Amino acid sequence: MNTFKSTLLLVTLTLILVLAGDWIGGQNGMVFAFLLSAAMNFVAYFYSDKIALGILPAQPATREQLPAPTRPSSASPPKTASPCPKSM
Repeated sequence: MNTFKSTLLLVTLTLILVLAGDWIGGQNGMVFAFLLSAAMNFVAYFYSDKIALGILPAQPATREQLPAPTRPSSASPPKTASPCPKSM
């Protein structure tokens, strides 16, 4: 459902920009607005997480700051250890 809502939002914003481009610049304005909205949608879809974390004062947590149940165990054997997520 979230993918549908995100797609609907991006399509709606594209249509608004294309219609505004038509109103301001005619057919050339529509083409320019479509290219602009395609670039904006690409950035919003693929880089929105990095943009949101960059705006907020997000810092990676150290092992000491994590609560005990979520702290990675260093006692597990290396063959079964799950990989740690990439830090920022």
